Amino acid sequence: KPYVAKVDGVATAAGCQLVASCDLAYASIGSKFSTPGVNIGLFCSTPAVALCRTVHRKAALDMLLTGRMISAEEAARIGL
Repeated sequence: KPYVAKVDGVATAAGCQLVASCDLAYASIGSKFSTPGVNIGLFCSTPAVALCRTVHRKAALDMLLTGRMISAEEAARIGL
């Protein structure tokens, strides 16, 4: 059975991990994705595993080490 994610809003940390773990993801144009732990001095390894398995290593590291929020368009471009 395939797992499909539907995002209509913000998916951060575990939400971003859940999207990365699904087989297919749909997001509204206004959706945003982030792993913000680094912004408060934390490095969350749990979302890192799913992100690194789903998107290119450099794109995953950019999200994990900067904590910046990416748009749905960028998420689609990097394969999230």
